[in-house]
Amino acid sequence: MQLAYARAGIKVPRTSRRQFENLPPIDKARPGDLLFFDTAGRGDASHVGIYLGHGQMIHAPGRGRRVTTSAVDLDYWRERYLGAAAPAP
Repeated sequence: MQLAYARAGIKVPRTSRRQFENLPPIDKARPGDLLFFDTAGRGDASHVGIYLGHGQMIHAPGRGRRVTTSAVDLDYWRERYLGAAAPAP
């Protein structure tokens, strides 16, 4: 995420946890906003995706795996969803 936003001239913290803690939260995600999830079960953000709109996000599902799109309304993501943030103005 940090690299993707840097290419657009927007600075974001390096880790998903710091991004979640420091970026302005929003109630409803728009395309380009970040979606945060607790996939590690520790109560904090351990995974982040970029919302594409129409219920889809782009994310890297794990180290060494290809970037992919996923539906955010899948039970897996809904159960782990923490919130969204808008790093872009």
